[in-house]
Amino acid sequence: MRRIRYAFGVMLAAALTLLAVPAQAAQPQTQGVTGPYATTFFTTAPTDTAPTPGVAYTDVSVFGSNQATPDSGGVAAPFGFVEVYVYTVDESGQPVLISDTFGGTFSNVTFTTDKKLGTASLSATFDQLKQITPGNLGGEPVSGGTVSVSWTATGPASHYTDVSKTLMPHQGIYLWHERDLFRAASATGTVLGTAYAQSVPYRTEIGKVFQSERLVLH
Repeated sequence: MRRIRYAFGVMLAAALTLLAVPAQAAQPQTQGVTGPYATTFFTTAPTDTAPTPGVAYTDVSVFGSNQATPDSGGVAAPFGFVEVYVYTVDESGQPVLISDTFGGTFSNVTFTTDKKLGTASLSATFDQLKQITPGNLGGEPVSGGTVSVSWTATGPASHYTDVSKTLMPHQGIYLWHERDLFRAASATGTVLGTAYAQSVPYRTEIGKVFQSERLVLH
């Protein structure tokens, strides 16, 4: 499984939609993260028992990198992403949306790590975010805020490599390459005015990655 690609792809797509970054037509496209990154997940839902129907819970995802590239013509820059998903569950345990607020920024971002990926920190200011509610699934702009998160590694370094080539009929050859060095971590921080003291372990890490994807046109 490609570890960072899916999460970053969703984050980047949301950020580019929010920021209205234009795509380049009729030439190879590439996007990805190169260099240090950190990601974490906070939740107010119980992690050892089933959630209670009718109670509102909040899931928070945060991602930071100091070398994210939005497209083949872009310049690598610090990047931050946040998503705050508020929901309850019905009697069968299925989530029921209350609100989903998310967005990314390539400005007002400071992201740092040490050489051994032992610690990391992200400070980002989001001028505007997008919010989806049951009454407006298309979403609308809302005021942003600040995110400040610190990570501390809790495990040894692990490696991951993925290389693939896919023929896409009538389009070209899709090339994907990822090399990842990462460490499990814990995180704490303040996200849009709310403090979170405990991250979800299996979804929190500090890493260093090279990623590229490219469509070679026929």
